[in-house]
Amino acid sequence: MSTCREVLRSLPSKLKPTLKSRVAEILDEINDLRTRGYKYLEVTQILGEQGIAIKCSTLKKYVQQLNRAARTTKPGALPLPKPRR
Repeated sequence: MSTCREVLRSLPSKLKPTLKSRVAEILDEINDLRTRGYKYLEVTQILGEQGIAIKCSTLKKYVQQLNRAARTTKPGALPLPKPRR
């Protein structure tokens, strides 16, 4: 029975990652670009070149939501710098 469990646990996920989860994986890099003066439109174009097709408004919404969640879930964490516009 334990062999069966091991086999079942080792199977890869058939679910595709969501667009929001892909943005979450590279959130630090996106925030870094924003603090270096890149606009959301430019970041969207860079992501598109890397195979991540996303609208500018969607990227902005996801980044804001993820940054907000990061600030509220890490007690004692320093606030993230606000990107320049």
